[in-house]
Amino acid sequence: MRPRSRYIFSLLFLMGFLTFPLVYGQEVDQDQQEITDPMIEDLPDSIVSELEMATLDSIDIDDGSPRSYNRFEIGFDYLKLLTFLFPEETKMEAGLGFISKYNVGINIEVGYGEKIPDDFYKNADYKAYGYYARAGLSYYYPFNPTTNFIIGVKYAMSQYQDEATFSILSSLWDDYEDGFAREDLEASWVELILASEAAKWGNLYFGFTFRLRFLIQADNFDPFEVYFIPGYGRTFDTFVPALNLYIKYVIPFGKGAERK
Repeated sequence: MRPRSRYIFSLLFLMGFLTFPLVYGQEVDQDQQEITDPMIEDLPDSIVSELEMATLDSIDIDDGSPRSYNRFEIGFDYLKLLTFLFPEETKMEAGLGFISKYNVGINIEVGYGEKIPDDFYKNADYKAYGYYARAGLSYYYPFNPTTNFIIGVKYAMSQYQDEATFSILSSLWDDYEDGFAREDLEASWVELILASEAAKWGNLYFGFTFRLRFLIQADNFDPFEVYFIPGYGRTFDTFVPALNLYIKYVIPFGKGAERK
């Protein structure tokens, strides 16, 4: 499959799933019922007031929103699994996080990327592959008890290597072949993220993340430049937009978790 057809297929796939989390976001209305006991009406007002205060103090109010409990989360990017269908690129990514009852989260993500572009150089085969990791802070805005909007910033690093073989063909002289392999390459960048997620089955969430990546530093060489950074993208793009589609499982704990 040519790259242009592949990108069109990916774009159609993303458009189909982009609003998926919002479809399953549901508003939950809670009814309140006032219960009265005829025997209380016969008590003095001062005793009734004390009983009412004691009752209110004993009630553990849960508004159903994510802010009422702490939680761990673990998930993976299922969109990247589609890259196994194409020989030019392979990607895998998973992450975990801790979100406090104040909706501030610490997230860590790790992944692997490999790319074999067909537009690197003529008469050359190129490959770049390696691992990357991200860490950062996010704020989870509870749109309703089952849907979150997320905004955050992350710092990322990648350690990888690239290699290439090339040949010069001649009708007068012997063909010339050479190559290179460069190891322990490093790169770093920052990301701004916007995301949305919704609970589908209990604590199982589906969501998407839009990322805007800004390159800070990357190893490079002349005359053959590094083409691809795992986790970031092409080196000649100073900023790169990206989209993730993910599934994650949330594990509540602490006060309020027993009701989830």
